[in-house]
Amino acid sequence: MNKLLFVFLISIFSQVLKAQLSYNDVAGIFYTRCATCHNSNGMAPFPLTSYDETAPYVSSIANALQNNRMPPWLPDTLYSRHTNEKIITQSEKNAILNWITNGYPQGDTTLAPPAPVFGTYKLSGTPDLIIKIPSFAINSTSTQDAYDIFAIPMNLPSDKIVKAIEVVPNNRQAVHHIVVTADTTGTMVSDLSGNAYGSVGQIGLSGSLAQPVIYPNAAPLKTGVHLPNQSQLIVQMHYSEGFAGVVDSTEFRFYFYPDGEPNIREMYIMIPLQNWYFWINAEETKTIVVDTALYDNFDISLFSALPHSHRICTKVLNYAYNPSGDTIPLLRINNWDFHWQDYYFYKNLVKIPIGYRYHGIHEFANTSTNPNNPFNPPQWIPVGLNSNDEMFFDAFQFMVYYPGDENINVDSIIHNDPLWVTSTHELPMLSQYSYSFAYPNPSFNTATIQLVGEFDLTKKSVLKIVDEHGKQVNPKVTKNNNSYEVNLTGLKSGIYYYQVLAGDKAISNGKLLKID
Repeated sequence: MNKLLFVFLISIFSQVLKAQLSYNDVAGIFYTRCATCHNSNGMAPFPLTSYDETAPYVSSIANALQNNRMPPWLPDTLYSRHTNEKIITQSEKNAILNWITNGYPQGDTTLAPPAPVFGTYKLSGTPDLIIKIPSFAINSTSTQDAYDIFAIPMNLPSDKIVKAIEVVPNNRQAVHHIVVTADTTGTMVSDLSGNAYGSVGQIGLSGSLAQPVIYPNAAPLKTGVHLPNQSQLIVQMHYSEGFAGVVDSTEFRFYFYPDGEPNIREMYIMIPLQNWYFWINAEETKTIVVDTALYDNFDISLFSALPHSHRICTKVLNYAYNPSGDTIPLLRINNWDFHWQDYYFYKNLVKIPIGYRYHGIHEFANTSTNPNNPFNPPQWIPVGLNSNDEMFFDAFQFMVYYPGDENINVDSIIHNDPLWVTSTHELPMLSQYSYSFAYPNPSFNTATIQLVGEFDLTKKSVLKIVDEHGKQVNPKVTKNNNSYEVNLTGLKSGIYYYQVLAGDKAISNGKLLKID
């Protein structure tokens, strides 16, 4: 009987463990990892800032997480690090899947952290120049994307240096991506045929919809893009299929340095890795390699990477190297996805010394097993500008190197810029509070206390645990970068409360249940 009772209790406790999380426990993960795009003003097709908004999409969310489609971040973070990375940790993913698998209970939502509120714009303040494309009825079809080019006078009174630009489509689902450049010749014209695959201006400005482009503009780094006063704005709009007739009037918001601002370093763009002479036969996989040298007479500092291929590309690798064998990682994408390409801004500037070469590798799979293949059965695919053709076109933004550039934390400068505003309740607010949860909860012997967000717990942080009577207990704790592993062996069953302290401030708190 005792043995049967024991088995029964274990079964009950196992069910408790499986149903451990409510919306309150996972809300902060949705806010931090998803809501920057999934909000009422975001580019995603539905918001995820409340239980009522999230519950109808739990099947899609689970499928996207299990297949690593969301969050949509292509670069391998083990190879290179960038600003505004859209990533989710395995423990955060497990928590959401646990919650969904066990019926996605709502729980007491009053205990959830405050939901972020996102405005129309992600940059604050008043832009120095706002340009809108003329209201345009989108000319994609139900089966074919459209590419249109708008040439719009900027009417600049003098030369300007751009320090930030935000692109704001009025219909984010209709706009696949935008290439924003400037024409300094004054000769380029609009092409609204729907087949404008090519022409772009001489100065690259932006290609990002998910995030605005902010050039570092505070000590120790002030940089920007120079626009001659005769420049006109050249915008290549890529409209997704299925939006024929929808009216678009995308807005471009420019922030300039004051005229005469001193010590601004100019940002340039280069395309060292490109190949216009290859094709992929039907049912063929092919690897294309480009190796080249540029700017051999001075060192440079890379600011961002912009890799580009089309639908049947599967992998991208960029690095720099010298003849002695030293390699500088630049970008690695293990699962290329044409729908989520972007500019990738390095967290720290990357120094490329004199004499280094640029090496690029793209892998292509023109096979019937490639789910992204636009043709069924597969067809011969050449290089070209049509999205059903292929491309190898990897660009970088760079500056002339100054000593110490590689030690500059670009990420910190940008996210401390007064221009940068992501929401009225930006999460995680790590200087004051960080959302956390414990799992499994209840726990038999070991629990993990996981903080949401990038927070290095190894730097001057302490975990304090007390029992339900307020008496401090001291279980064995292993500290990781953003989590604690707590050995509960030896503690009595019951409720325990924890705080994460940084100095004299409590940055997170919660509770866990120990069972025997």
